[in-house]
Amino acid sequence: MSGYPIGLITNYRAGKISRQMFIKQFNDWQKSRGINYDCKGTGGKDWLGLTYRGRHAVIKGGVIVWTDDDSEETARSIFEFRRKVDFAICRRLRGAAWS
Repeated sequence: MSGYPIGLITNYRAGKISRQMFIKQFNDWQKSRGINYDCKGTGGKDWLGLTYRGRHAVIKGGVIVWTDDDSEETARSIFEFRRKVDFAICRRLRGAAWS
């Protein structure tokens, strides 16, 4: 991929900006290009869950479970959860079949 924010990376490597500043600015750069990998943990008294791109999932027995298009989906890792959600969004936007 081209177009990375080289100036931002160079400033971080040179110590001109802090790690927190780099993470925030890099995250802003990603979001401005439609790249959003934010995955937030949520929880209550009796449950743990995740939220990614507006999809809410609950962790049951070590498996991530969520509902997408009226069917129950599962994933064994956060990476798999994020990819399945991304594929579902892409499928809806383009009408493509992922099989």
